[in-house]
Amino acid sequence: MHALLCVRGVSAVTAPELISRIQGGIAGDEDTIIVDLSPRERWERYHVPGAQNVELFRLIKDWDFKSMLRRANFALFMDFQGTERNPEFLEDFKRRYPPPLTGKTILLIDDCEFGTLEGTKNFPDGRISRSLIAATELLSEGGYDCTVAFLKDSLVKFVEDGGTLLNGDGEPVDPNLFRLQDMMM
Repeated sequence: MHALLCVRGVSAVTAPELISRIQGGIAGDEDTIIVDLSPRERWERYHVPGAQNVELFRLIKDWDFKSMLRRANFALFMDFQGTERNPEFLEDFKRRYPPPLTGKTILLIDDCEFGTLEGTKNFPDGRISRSLIAATELLSEGGYDCTVAFLKDSLVKFVEDGGTLLNGDGEPVDPNLFRLQDMMM
């Protein structure tokens, strides 16, 4: 995975860089597609201006025995809903953004994990994240011939650095409340 992402030129965008790009008009830029990979319910609560939602993970939907065990496992960590992989992610993405998107940039955002392609002592090939999983799928199985970038920083850092988040109605989210909203999700 690491080799594919490096060869395809996947790059990281920091919170200050994203804020600058949004202020410069990236949200209305036809060449940049901002995709929030979060569950739809979280995207409705807050997201980066201009971001569209395509769920890589979604809230656990079923109530069969296996799903109930998964929910119980998440509850151990105070997450009473839990998430599961969206098996239709690639199809959903292709439906919304048909490949190949040549000349475009896809900017992937997910606030759950922080990935990097930069190696460290403990992670010589970098650290995986949901954004990097999505990038791998799009570039290896999706038929996309475009530039892919991912938000390296958290949305907390984005807000701390002066970024504004919007709710599903397009209204600004109170920066003091957005993390509380996420915890209640």
